Amino acid sequence: MEDRFLEREWTSLCDRVRRTARHFGNGSEEAFAEDVRRFTSQPAPRDYPGLLNRTRDAAELAQKWRQEEEEEKKEQPQSSAEPKSSV
Repeated sequence: MEDRFLEREWTSLCDRVRRTARHFGNGSEEAFAEDVRRFTSQPAPRDYPGLLNRTRDAAELAQKWRQEEEEEKKEQPQSSAEPKSSV
């Protein structure tokens, strides 16, 4: 018998993973498409501890994406913050 609560929570978690990928991918989840596909293609967990494990996995993905975003920002050239003077 399927547990509707687990199905609903799993669907919600997959949606949050997609939204998080879009957030860190600047509006597109393409940058993290393989991670998203791998995570969301899993079958729904069979029990609550399994759901908690998947929630932890989703948090780890988000942390990985955040770190990649920070590294990317560091690699981008800094723009000059000095205002141009008009003489």
